[in-house]
Amino acid sequence: MSSNYATKQRAAILSYIEKMGDDYQSASEILDGLSALGEKMGLTTIYRHLKNLEKEGLVISNQLEGVASKSYRASNPGGKSDNIKFYLQCEDCGKVVNFECHEIGHLYAHLQKDHSFSVNPEKTIFYGHCGCKH
Repeated sequence: MSSNYATKQRAAILSYIEKMGDDYQSASEILDGLSALGEKMGLTTIYRHLKNLEKEGLVISNQLEGVASKSYRASNPGGKSDNIKFYLQCEDCGKVVNFECHEIGHLYAHLQKDHSFSVNPEKTIFYGHCGCKH
């Protein structure tokens, strides 16, 4: 019974994260969101499943600027594209925006060819300012 219960929890967490799309949320925010949907589980359970989902390549985590704990989102939530995805985070308001652009591929190719460094676009975040009024 406990195995089936864990499977339902895992499925609920994964479903919730997939519905978030490109939005990053902390484990606490995921817990709050699931609670609002009537799903009851503890924060430790959330972390355990997030760790396993990340190992399986279904979830990506990042340490966002200004956020104390890791934040999570679905891996490749928009599907495949010719453009390379990366993320922009505003250092003023903290907003994280998914961005797609084939031009960044030139930088990634240069780093691979000339510096033998392979960039993970799923975890690439550029920090700057979005022009918000603060």
